[in-house]
Amino acid sequence: MACLLVVVVHPTDPSGRLGQWLREAGLELDERHLGAGDELPETLDGFGGMVVLGGPQSALDDERTSPELVGVRELLRRALAADFPTLAICLGAQLLAQAGGGRVRTGIDGPEVGALLVAKRDAADDDPVFRPCR
Repeated sequence: MACLLVVVVHPTDPSGRLGQWLREAGLELDERHLGAGDELPETLDGFGGMVVLGGPQSALDDERTSPELVGVRELLRRALAADFPTLAICLGAQLLAQAGGGRVRTGIDGPEVGALLVAKRDAADDDPVFRPCR
């Protein structure tokens, strides 16, 4: 069974339905809840992929404002360097963009907040992160 590292950056943004789908697909999840004091692993060895979730923090926050993001950024840099299967959502996607040399900025129309329906498509069966265990 493949094990995914799931980085839960903030308690407001748990793995929820996505986590349920991943478990139903036969994956084992190693959830690290940063708000509860869980530590991130030193390496990605032993994991088949990684999911980094969101939170109310800003990707523009410095180390003093959001110290928990320092380790997440470093882990994402390692994942990019290793071409490691990674799914980053919301804040996680902004941090991934930064880790890859991209630019994140404040939205012109203010913050974007809201929940939308997310569904897994058949194409996910061939994706390194979402495909069923073989």
